[in-house]
Amino acid sequence: MAFTQDQIVLAQLSVAFGQGAGTVFVSEAAVSAALAHFTPVVPGFVARWGEVALQTLEYARTVGRTAALLAAQRGSDAISADDFQTGLTRVRATGQSYGPCPFRHGPGQAPLA
Repeated sequence: MAFTQDQIVLAQLSVAFGQGAGTVFVSEAAVSAALAHFTPVVPGFVARWGEVALQTLEYARTVGRTAALLAAQRGSDAISADDFQTGLTRVRATGQSYGPCPFRHGPGQAPLA
């Protein structure tokens, strides 16, 4: 089975999110929220994957770590869709620079070109 470059990049982002989540289970709702966030943006930067991969994967790992912490803080062993969304918001709010990461924009801002 052949995969498109978009599918491969999306899989890499999913793996990085899971690396960040560690041993915390990721609910189906959280997976759906993550895919809804990542999927529409991937086609816009897949041609530049070689230059944005490291920062973009670290961004996904950081969101996963933050979502896992949020789940643990509420006493759960599973990341929820809300944990994902809140984690995403917190990672964006830190002001951390992820270089040319296409996802570092916040709500209402355009993705990086």
